Amino acid sequence: CKTSLNPQQVNVCEGLFSWRDRIARKSDESVRYVLSNRQLFQIAKTMPETVAALFGCCKPISSLVRVYAKDLLRLIKEWKQKDIFQKPLINRSRSTSASIPFQQIYYPNDISDDMETDNAIDEDWKSIS
Repeated sequence: CKTSLNPQQVNVCEGLFSWRDRIARKSDESVRYVLSNRQLFQIAKTMPETVAALFGCCKPISSLVRVYAKDLLRLIKEWKQKDIFQKPLINRSRSTSASIPFQQIYYPNDISDDMETDNAIDEDWKSIS
């Protein structure tokens, strides 16, 4: 996603990847049904500010993009304003044993096997939706 994108566009692209994954899981659909890679990259490049601009840059429009269009535009605006030097949070509460060769990084929209964590994520998602 970083090819020929400025830092704001990279933030939008990363946000779109997370959003697309979350919506696909919630809707039990393929991520590419929600938003194709080409559409995702095009939205990240243009960073649309209106529904018409959003629909204009990613044809054909999936029904899920239509349903979440206003929320998606609000999120794009937030991602554009995100500090470009902000790094994802590292979850230090999990043990780092020899079975895990790298330290896991957890983004706010990650899905885990832990129901309590999933519920907290759902609450976080509702607060920004």
